[in-house]
Amino acid sequence: MKRLIFFCTTILGAASFTGCQMLEWTGLVPVHMDTDQANERIVSSVEKHFDADNYKLISVRWIEGRELKNNMEYLYLDMVGRDGQLYDQVIKVGGDYQGPKDIEESRSSETFDFESVHGMKAEDIKPDVIMAQYRAVKDYIPDGYKFKGIGWYDISVNQDTGELLRKFTANITEKGKSTKLNSGSVVTEYYQLEFKGFEDGSVEYIE
Repeated sequence: MKRLIFFCTTILGAASFTGCQMLEWTGLVPVHMDTDQANERIVSSVEKHFDADNYKLISVRWIEGRELKNNMEYLYLDMVGRDGQLYDQVIKVGGDYQGPKDIEESRSSETFDFESVHGMKAEDIKPDVIMAQYRAVKDYIPDGYKFKGIGWYDISVNQDTGELLRKFTANITEKGKSTKLNSGSVVTEYYQLEFKGFEDGSVEYIE
């Protein structure tokens, strides 16, 4: 099993309860990573905010916010402009769904021939495929461990072949492994498993 990670969270008691109530009152309800709603929001965000007239999209990645909460927070787009330069854009896709930040030139010095770049479209994200992969991962988890959410999901385009490459991580915890501290914090040991996803919904564990 890959990458044992220690995660520390502070128990806020009544303050946490108040925060949850505020989320419900204002409509800022978190969207879990492993849901149809999350995938639909990713597709709609790309359709709405990606400038397909001036860029080609070469990768998308969406991530959870706070560890082990499984709440989707940000969508990252990597793209190639007509000038052959790499650009990136961050789109807020969490509970408050604030939309995109400005497109910025990437720090990478790599350049491309725009016309020959293999790009992807929103329809290539395929929520049904993603959900099938999540179900396969949940079936993969061994006895004694609990699924705690998706850490990130990434789709990139192989520039040699145009093939879509899918990778993602799933977080799991061993039951009964949290350690309480006197400070009111809890340290949780968890494993982050990385998988390669395929278009038929199957997955392959990456050692």
